[in-house]
Amino acid sequence: MEQLEKQNLTHEFNFSGSYPYVRMLKDQIKKKNNSWAIRWYASAFLANRLTLYPGSSLVQNIGHDGSGVHSLKSNQNEYLVRLSPRKILLEKIELVENITARKIIARFHKRQQSIVNAVIRKIKMFVHL
Repeated sequence: MEQLEKQNLTHEFNFSGSYPYVRMLKDQIKKKNNSWAIRWYASAFLANRLTLYPGSSLVQNIGHDGSGVHSLKSNQNEYLVRLSPRKILLEKIELVENITARKIIARFHKRQQSIVNAVIRKIKMFVHL
C-alpha cells in the first residue's frame, strides 16, 4: 500500500478507478479480509507484470470440499468446467496489454459497482423506513 501511495498509483491500481482494489488491500492489511488474490494483484502490479487468462481452462478447481479457508462444502458439479481439448504449447511471445480489453473490463467493473451501490442505497432506504 505504501508503494502504491508513494508512487501515486492508487487510481491505476483501482483499474482506472473502476474497482475498489485499494480498499480491499487496506482491509487485507487491517486483517478485515484474508485474500491471497489482492496480495497477488498488488505484487504483480508493482512488478509491472501482466496476467494471462486462457480462453479455455487448463485446470479443474477441486477446492470446494469444505477443507479450504474460504470454501464451504458445495456441489462440486457447479464448479466443473470444460478443460481445453488441445495440448497447450508454450512458446516465447511478446506480452502486450490489450488496451481495448482493459477498457471493456473497466466499463464492466464500473457497471457492476453502480449496480451494487444502487442495491445498497435501496436496502438503506428500506431499513430506515
